[in-house]
Amino acid sequence: MQRRLLFLKNPSILLIIIVIFSFPVASQVLASSYAITDLGTLGGTKSVAAGINQHGQVIGFSTTAGESATHAFLYSGGRMTDLGSLGGTKIYANGINASGQIVGSSTTAGERATRAFWYANGGMTDLGTLGGTYSAAFGINASGQIVGESKTAGDSATHAFLYSGGRMSDLGTLGGANSSALGINAIGQIVGYSIIGGTPPGKKSLTGSGQYSIAAAGDSHAFLYSGGRMIDLGTLGGTQSFAISINDSGQVVGSSTTAGNSALHAFRYANGVMIDLGTLGGTQSIAFSINNGGQVFGASTIAGDRETHLFLHTGGRMIDLNPFFPAGWFLGAANAINGAAAAINDAGQMVGSGTINGQTHAFLMSPIGQDLGSAIGVFRNGQWFLDANGNGAWDGCGTEFCFTGFGQAGDMPASGNWNGGSKNTIGVLRSGTGEWFIDRNGNRQWDGCVADGCYSGFGQAGDLPVAGDWNGTSFAKIGVFRNGQWFLDNGNGKWDGCGTDLCLSFGQLGDLPVAGNWNGGLKAGVGVFRAGTWFLDYNGNGQWDGCDVDRCYFGSFGQAGDFPVAGDWNGDGKAKVGVFRAGTWYLDYNGNGAWDGCGIDRCYFGSFGKQGDLPVAGRW
Repeated sequence: MQRRLLFLKNPSILLIIIVIFSFPVASQVLASSYAITDLGTLGGTKSVAAGINQHGQVIGFSTTAGESATHAFLYSGGRMTDLGSLGGTKIYANGINASGQIVGSSTTAGERATRAFWYANGGMTDLGTLGGTYSAAFGINASGQIVGESKTAGDSATHAFLYSGGRMSDLGTLGGANSSALGINAIGQIVGYSIIGGTPPGKKSLTGSGQYSIAAAGDSHAFLYSGGRMIDLGTLGGTQSFAISINDSGQVVGSSTTAGNSALHAFRYANGVMIDLGTLGGTQSIAFSINNGGQVFGASTIAGDRETHLFLHTGGRMIDLNPFFPAGWFLGAANAINGAAAAINDAGQMVGSGTINGQTHAFLMSPIGQDLGSAIGVFRNGQWFLDANGNGAWDGCGTEFCFTGFGQAGDMPASGNWNGGSKNTIGVLRSGTGEWFIDRNGNRQWDGCVADGCYSGFGQAGDLPVAGDWNGTSFAKIGVFRNGQWFLDNGNGKWDGCGTDLCLSFGQLGDLPVAGNWNGGLKAGVGVFRAGTWFLDYNGNGQWDGCDVDRCYFGSFGQAGDFPVAGDWNGDGKAKVGVFRAGTWYLDYNGNGAWDGCGIDRCYFGSFGKQGDLPVAGRW
């Protein structure tokens, strides 16, 4: 994800545009409300958020104490961390991937030059240039490929670059002198803009906001770089266009002047066609990022160009997001698209900057009342840690659910909607005794057997707990797995024999059990994980019918030693598989049973849980 400040000059309009690249995400539903968090600063009076990854980690820049410098930051777990520098005082973080690798630009000692950087494992690396004295990085994908721009030899021109495998490659132009790459998707497709004719822009200079400005005297066109060639995407009828973001389906968003260069409008480009997304009633709009669900995040002026508002374009309509902000936030002046937003992540969280109490501060906008699917959690010897906000990262006990007093060391965790509600609550099987304790009222504490639930005689030493709606009555029941045999309760919490309860044979000795509504139906089906291979009872009849009828995933998701989990990760109503590996999570987000990389599926690297924890999943 990255932020660029462009000054676009033509005969008809003069606009300030902050351009943001966001790694694509998938969020299908508009939240009923949003929680707005002021991220603060690094000691100064100003901060700007430039990007957010799927774990909710935010990057950007902030002034330091006394406004003496501008430094890049990482905001994670409620804390803003200074990323340091390459020796200078002007450092900007522009992009972050799912692994927490960050890219941007930093001046060198004495402010003699500006260099693109890659930040990982606590260290900042200079990526060099294409031969000149300046470079800046704006985007990074899950594979660690980096895009940006650099001066060429003699500082004669600025060209888009791709940095991959330790080497910076010149991507060329559309025929003019200059180009810049702003975004890259999971399969390595790159977007940006290039001068195609006229007098090329003059030398870049730092603006008051700390971003590089371009006075675009020549015509600039959006491009898509794919298969080794740069493709001109055209315009909406004017002479200028800029491509900002691309998702994994190859959909591109950005902005373009309209006929006569009378206005600037957000666009979406797909299948060879550039579509005007319109405005919120004014004459100007810009698209900042697009997610894998095709939602577009941006900003637009309202009627009369009185103010600039954020928007989310989804389902063919543009929704004004400003009403979701509390009183006191100011997000944009009339006739200026100037920093109302920056990026959106997989959970639908958005980041950007606005004015609060007279100062420019970065904000985090988190959806409330939006059920995006199952979230993760861990059980640790009687302690529970549940990802309440669903971002896959540990954000502290004030944000997440952390509690003790329900279960003890040696218990085995389970979760289910024991009371028939829309949320999951916890439970434990005390495997040494076969006793169950479930949090029926959902308050995350033990209230005794009357308010909660106590079951004895369902299971024995060595059994593994499972939970699911085995008979389609809309609430979860308990069950146990014993060396390939399943014993599933009818809902009364006691063992009534195979004629009343369910007894199934599915799996074998050494398998690990999972359960979920694999086909989206009312009933939960069983499944087993066997050293990297999955066998799922897709049709829900409780028996193995072969890979054509049921589901087999052979070595495509997980490995021996992993703990299996199941959940509706993307909120489409169907359970998918996942694994927990010593503090790292890998979730089959798209539900195809294969590992497609962190850009399409989900990876949470050491951000939630640790070695020895037992995983759980649910809608908390």
